[in-house]
Amino acid sequence: MGTDKTEKSEEIREFRRGLRQLERFVMSNVKDNSGCCGVTPSQCHILLKVEEGDISLSRLKEYVGLDKSTLSRTVDGLVQLGLLERREAVEDRRFSSIRLTDRGERFVERLNGECDSYYRPIYEALPEDLRARILDDFKALSDAFLGASEEPRERSCCSVEEAVNG
Repeated sequence: MGTDKTEKSEEIREFRRGLRQLERFVMSNVKDNSGCCGVTPSQCHILLKVEEGDISLSRLKEYVGLDKSTLSRTVDGLVQLGLLERREAVEDRRFSSIRLTDRGERFVERLNGECDSYYRPIYEALPEDLRARILDDFKALSDAFLGASEEPRERSCCSVEEAVNG
């Protein structure tokens, strides 16, 4: 029984190691690729999400995981750059959605081109017969993260002293 728990713990740790390595790689490259176009990683994520279509600020907040005031400031900055525009709902002016402007669409096209050219060799280095499976696995992993983040979980954080001294 203890061996099974130890094996599962080792699997979880290996999973976490892989995620950390992937996270470091991706975050480093998001900063490099979006920074060269003059936007922050948060602005980049917002622009790429809005590219999919008009979105309410509350939905965007769920997607990017920023608090309301940070999201508002970030969106305001993109509005000032002329990349996004706000649209107030006719029926209730408290609710608004954002969309790309023509300038924003051109910018996102350029941003996508830069990122595509960076990631293309990585994607093409994958064995062709595994590409579709990897895309499916990414979707499953993303769905698992989303599902787990929606479930209330008890988190216990401890100090170094508590962790070491029990």
